[in-house]
Amino acid sequence: MNTIKVYPNLASDHITIDNGNFAAMAGYSIKITNNADQQVFENPNNQEPFYIDLSSWSGNGLYFVHLIDSQNNTVTYCSKLKRSAGFKNPTERSIRIQ
Repeated sequence: MNTIKVYPNLASDHITIDNGNFAAMAGYSIKITNNADQQVFENPNNQEPFYIDLSSWSGNGLYFVHLIDSQNNTVTYCSKLKRSAGFKNPTERSIRIQ
C-alpha cells in the first residue's frame, strides 16, 4: 500500500504532492482537472515530491487530483482540492493506493 498526500488544502499559490513510496509509483502520472473537467496539469510521476505553482491557473474553485496507472486507467482521485485567494487552516488530502 502507498499513500499520496496533497497539501495545503486550501491553496493559494502552490500545492505539493508527496508521492509516498516513490519506487512503487513507477509508470504512474498525475493529472489535475478543474470542476469543468478541463485538464490544468499533467505530469509523469518522475519526481518526489511535486511542487506545483498555481499562479497560471485561472480562477478559484475546486480541482481534482487523478492518479493514472501505466495502462492509462484512473486508479483513484482526490477531490475537492480548493484554490482560494486567501486561506486559513490548510489541511492535506491523502490518496491510498493498494
